[in-house]
Amino acid sequence: LTTPARIGTVVGACATDSNAANDADCLDKFIQRFGSKVLRRAPTAQESTFYKSVYGASTAADPAAYADVIGVMLNAPQFLYFVEHGDTEVAGQPNVFEVSASELAARLSYQFWETTPDDELEKAATDGTLLQPDVYQHQVDRLYADPRTQVTISQFVADWLKTEDLPALDAHNQDPTFKNFAAADLPKPELRQQMIDDVLGMVDYYVWKKPGSLDDLWSSELSFNKGADLAKIYGSPVWDGTSAPPAFAAGQRPGLLTRALFLTSGSANTRPILKGVFVRRRMICDDIPPPPPGANAVPPELKPDMTTREVVEELTQKSGTVCAACHKSIINPLGFATEGFDSLGRARTAQRLFDATGIEVGQKPIDTQSVPTITPGDETVSSGPGDLARLVVASGKANSCLARNYFRFTYARWEDPSTDGCALEDLRLKLANGGKLGDLLKEVAMSPAFRRRAFQ
Repeated sequence: LTTPARIGTVVGACATDSNAANDADCLDKFIQRFGSKVLRRAPTAQESTFYKSVYGASTAADPAAYADVIGVMLNAPQFLYFVEHGDTEVAGQPNVFEVSASELAARLSYQFWETTPDDELEKAATDGTLLQPDVYQHQVDRLYADPRTQVTISQFVADWLKTEDLPALDAHNQDPTFKNFAAADLPKPELRQQMIDDVLGMVDYYVWKKPGSLDDLWSSELSFNKGADLAKIYGSPVWDGTSAPPAFAAGQRPGLLTRALFLTSGSANTRPILKGVFVRRRMICDDIPPPPPGANAVPPELKPDMTTREVVEELTQKSGTVCAACHKSIINPLGFATEGFDSLGRARTAQRLFDATGIEVGQKPIDTQSVPTITPGDETVSSGPGDLARLVVASGKANSCLARNYFRFTYARWEDPSTDGCALEDLRLKLANGGKLGDLLKEVAMSPAFRRRAFQ
């Protein structure tokens, strides 16, 4: 930043001219201007004095001295962390304060852009107008509409849906069983990212391109895949990203959970237990008791005469065992609902069976019927992913769960229902009755909780 080619841009022409008379003023203005960006507020008089001392006793224009100031500023705790002191105490709530205008601007810019406030937002914070409701609403709308927000929301979705947990799909390409199982669809390295992009593209479509609800994610029969390898698995055209997305055959692949990202295991075997745990924890935010001591953590393996479901049932659902209590009613039924797709995400009605050498020895019909018990005591039978999606939507639990996950993303902590209940409910209500996903994503900045913090 202080090379001859850049210092004039970073500090100003006063740092490169031959006029020594303006050097002191040049340093003062740089500390105020650059310091305001780094600290996300105007430096105090004490801080300005400190940074001048870093520069040195002389104020003569010196690139090395400016480099020292920049280096120290970029190591300041106020740059590396959100250091908040609050402003006005909230009536009736001891130790809870409204954050200052500068602190609020930083919260807002990092929420949507993951970077420091721009000039317009910084100006509104500096002159205090950001605290006026109409100005604040304008800034929320402006920041949300900026393309940078789309990148941030995609990062939230990737975290919410744990897309990075998808294993490498080509790791078993030399295994005889996997080679025979995958056949013409033997994965290339690019397939993994295509599966991730497929789901991120789906959410992106219903947030930005055709604003929709969370219910749309659970029921959509459109394909958002842009990769040729995944298109083969789906048996559908590649989407160009701009025209109307192609549709799957009616009832073939309804909703989010039928996308390959949530079906693929990286092996020749599906993982109903992991699928069930994912839905229960990540999609409807139910707690699952920890496994008992000594529980087998090794995934059930294929058998030449049993489907994956049969193997899992035999291993985890035997009456009287400690496993059955959770697996039979809480975990397995959710995973069984999508057994109509193999471990590459291909639709199937029968499971191909292999012997120990990888040779196919037969097939057995797939059973996707289960009682998923989305709400306690509900014995409604589901025949597959479409029924499961409808039960989840009807329960309203997916809305509450997404609200919780976005709360965690926003505040970087777990929620406390006793103190955060109102903030969570404000978010949930934005999704109720078919509310738009975008309304939830913006609403978090309008919540009173977003503008307050507690001090111990």
